[in-house]
Amino acid sequence: MASSPRFSAALTALVYGALLTSLLAARGWDATSFVMAGIPVVARDSLPAGFAVIDGQAGYDGQYYYRLALEPFTREATAHGIRLDLPAYRQQRILYPVLARLASLGQPSAIPSALILINFLALVALGWLGGVFARQLDRSPLWGTALPLYIGFVTSLSRDLAEPLECALVLGGLLLLRRERPWIAGAALAAAVLTRETAILVPAGVALAGVIHDRQRLQRNWLPAIGVPLVVFALWQVWLWHVWGVTAFGEGSRNAGAPFSGLMVALGGGIWHWHWPWVLAVLVILATAIAGAVAWRTSPLLPGERWSWLLYLLLLVSVGSKVWGDNHAFIRAAAEFSMLGALLLLAAEQRWTRWILGAGLIAWLGAASQLV
Repeated sequence: MASSPRFSAALTALVYGALLTSLLAARGWDATSFVMAGIPVVARDSLPAGFAVIDGQAGYDGQYYYRLALEPFTREATAHGIRLDLPAYRQQRILYPVLARLASLGQPSAIPSALILINFLALVALGWLGGVFARQLDRSPLWGTALPLYIGFVTSLSRDLAEPLECALVLGGLLLLRRERPWIAGAALAAAVLTRETAILVPAGVALAGVIHDRQRLQRNWLPAIGVPLVVFALWQVWLWHVWGVTAFGEGSRNAGAPFSGLMVALGGGIWHWHWPWVLAVLVILATAIAGAVAWRTSPLLPGERWSWLLYLLLLVSVGSKVWGDNHAFIRAAAEFSMLGALLLLAAEQRWTRWILGAGLIAWLGAASQLV
């Protein structure tokens, strides 16, 4: 059993099941508390009776996913007592709320529980996919749990965020591409792009790999995995511009800037006042970047996987000061980079690279214990 990806999936389910049970118990078994709705984004009187609202704070992004789950294809910035601060930017991440709407069978009262359930199932799927990749890299599938046990997913699960679903779809798309299933891989990556727009870097990385390393294979096998998500992404962005009169990129531009400029500003604002699990997580990300860069050219990972990781590294160093200065925002922004980085570390021959993964697990435990 321990040599099967099912073991890593079962272990992931056990660990996150325990965390989820502890969180719900600590929050009075109230699924609405995961939404993190806050004043003045929400109007308390317009929400269902007993809905958890944070006084004196603007809440967090889960409130926008909840709002879109109530009405996924809305054309109104304010409805159901919740205001979309950046409508095009928020609505481009549409798949997670759509799935919650479907899972709740259209019952608004069931949507908070559906948001939690989808994230839990996505994390279990990520545990299984991690086990599959670990076995393909001649490692024990047990190491596959390093992918779902990433500190950022503690935030995602506890605040109804979309990173677990996106990462599971990205990893599934890469696995399908390894198995020469480009059309299904393209569908998975298109779904990932509709979950979080940053997933577009994966088909971009596969395209770069094809142009640089293997143009024949690009034309023969990889074009659907590149073209399908790119077309879906472009069409969805055009629809958002048509509805809101502004591009999602324009609304989200404040989250990015010149490489390292955001870090310099954030350092002056006291980035290192974070609690120790988050500081350790940043050190793990730094170590992953260094180890991954050293092993990048000789890694047994496929070129598309390696180029995707490099693109996420470039994205990560370019996030704005607002992201760097918020531990939750930065750790979320590093989710794809850390997931692909974990694969690079697993593939490396040096045993010390597994110590980096071990440190990441310690950071996860620290964040989970502090949250509970």
